[in-house]
Amino acid sequence: MAILAVPVLVIVPFSAFRSLASEVEDGTFELLSITALNARQIVTGKLASAAIQLLIYFSALSPCVAFTYLLRGVDIVTIVAVLVYGFLASLLAASTGLLCATLTRSRMWQGFLSIVLVLALFFSGLWLVGGAIYSITEEPIPYQESGFMLFNVCAGVFYLSVVMMLVLATASQISFASENRSTRIRVVMVIQQLIWTGSVVTVALMSPDKYWLLVAFSGAGLYWAVMGSFLVGEEAKLSPRARRRLPQSLLGRMVFTWFNPGSETGYIFCIANLLALIVVLLFVDEMLRFTAVLPAGPSTGSWFALLLLAYLMFYLGLGRLLVVILRRFVRVTQLAAVFLLLGMAFVGALGSWVFQTWVIDISSYQVGWQLFNWGWSLTQIADDGITADTAWTLVLMGGLALLLFGVNLWLTLPEASAVRMLAPERVLEDESVLSQKGPGVAAARSPWREMDSA
Repeated sequence: MAILAVPVLVIVPFSAFRSLASEVEDGTFELLSITALNARQIVTGKLASAAIQLLIYFSALSPCVAFTYLLRGVDIVTIVAVLVYGFLASLLAASTGLLCATLTRSRMWQGFLSIVLVLALFFSGLWLVGGAIYSITEEPIPYQESGFMLFNVCAGVFYLSVVMMLVLATASQISFASENRSTRIRVVMVIQQLIWTGSVVTVALMSPDKYWLLVAFSGAGLYWAVMGSFLVGEEAKLSPRARRRLPQSLLGRMVFTWFNPGSETGYIFCIANLLALIVVLLFVDEMLRFTAVLPAGPSTGSWFALLLLAYLMFYLGLGRLLVVILRRFVRVTQLAAVFLLLGMAFVGALGSWVFQTWVIDISSYQVGWQLFNWGWSLTQIADDGITADTAWTLVLMGGLALLLFGVNLWLTLPEASAVRMLAPERVLEDESVLSQKGPGVAAARSPWREMDSA
């Protein structure tokens, strides 16, 4: 099985990566960009080519795997599940490979990404094959349990949203910089948050646990930390055609302005979504306790959620301000902004612990030294709840977070107050002429007849 999985989990995703990377390296991508195909159609075409390769490989792989049913000991449901999960994993890896191909146009960095991607695909394939073997031999798939189908439905919906986001992100990387490349991706982010919210609430209803909020908030916080690191590195560039599609009414501008590209709107978008999720889940938790689904008592995740929100506001807000300042002197790409925020989170978590342990040699918890250590503080408040030390951490970090949020909100006002640009008279006249003519379709002509007549 491991030998047969190599083409599916390694070769096909890497071929998808090289198919798009070679277009950029060889300069043939410009020929595609001037055709009638838009960026999303180009990416979906590459992904469809990878899917066809997968079907060809699976036409040879499936009989070999299905033959194991004759050896007894493996049921047909497990065999089908392994094949389906393998196909979906390979398609997801191909989508990721297409996105990696658009991260840089430098041949040197493309070579580095090729090595990293091959290693990542190889070890991911080993992990998936090991999981499949363990599932077959030790832990059979519980397809007879009631929650198995519900879990697969939720996972399938989330999988589709992830593939859609990867396709849109890849298309945004190869489209023009002045196009609105962020709105559709942010819509998918909201959809993924709704999927996560519905999934954790369903799990809480089916198997009540008083610590379910900690899991729900941890997953949401990690998600918006990753997405926020990308959003705060965006540049607010919109063409006049894109500005003519901005919301016009006051209500539309208040709600949909945060879907426009830019680090200003991206920061507010992340914080607003996490805050909305916290409010909804805390309300659901109170309803579950009121209806005796969960044991009565104070919520275990409310203080954890507030501190998590404060850390996210602080690190994303500080990272965005640093990106804005650096862009006045040097060019900071979106990927560089992501690495900057990752470095800040790493230094904030491990730097405080290393300084306290190895420099001043204090083994006990000190609020002053561990204030920026989000890992330590969140673990403390999750284990012990609100104490004197964690209360001081929440107050101090909350104050810093609100200060940075206020500064970023004040800097966001010029971008948030952008209004729809009116179309020029020439554009209106051209559109009216085209609408009167209608979508005319030229009759198909055979090139061979033209050659004969010539």
